[in-house]
Amino acid sequence: MAKKKVYEEDFKKMIVELYENKKPICEIKREYGLCEATLYRWIKEYGKIKTETGEVTNNHEMKKLKKEILRLKEENEILKEHYFEELQKLGIVKTMEDVSKYYYHGVSHYLGAETHDIGNRQKLLQQNMVLTVEPGLYIEEWDIGIRIEDDVIVTENGCCVLSEKMIKTVEEIEEFMAKK
Repeated sequence: MAKKKVYEEDFKKMIVELYENKKPICEIKREYGLCEATLYRWIKEYGKIKTETGEVTNNHEMKKLKKEILRLKEENEILKEHYFEELQKLGIVKTMEDVSKYYYHGVSHYLGAETHDIGNRQKLLQQNMVLTVEPGLYIEEWDIGIRIEDDVIVTENGCCVLSEKMIKTVEEIEEFMAKK
C-alpha cells in the first residue's frame, strides 16, 4: 500500500489561492500532481467565504472559531455550576436555573474606545485585543454585588493581566477600606 502524502497547510492554501485566481483545476492537478478530490476538499476547507458580518474567512478558521466559542461557553457553564454549589450551600438556590437570578451576565466583554466595546464575537482572539475577565454575583436580598474585574491583553503567547497589581482578595479589600 502506498504511503499517503502529507502536505503542509501553507501549500494547501497556495493551491486554493491559485484556484480562486481562476487557474483551471486540470492545470493545478497536472502541475502539482494532485487528485481532483483532494483539490476540492482543500477548496472547501481553505476557500474564501463571507460571514454574516461581511468578513472574509474560510471553513478552517470557522471551525477553529466554533471550537473556541464552545470552549468559552463550557467555561461559563463551569462557573455557573460552581455558583450553584456555593449558593445552594447558603440556601439561596434550589435549582441550576435559579442561578441566573444572581449571575445574569457573561464572564467577559471587550474593552476599547467604549467601556463595553462591542468587539466581534465571531472572530478568534488575536494579539492586542483587550477584554475583561469579570465573573459577577449579585444577591439582591442581601443588598450585595460582587465583581472583581481583571483586564487582559491578548499577547502572542497567551495574555497579560493589565490589572495584576489591583487589590482583589477579601483581606486586601478590608485592609484598604480600614484605611479610609
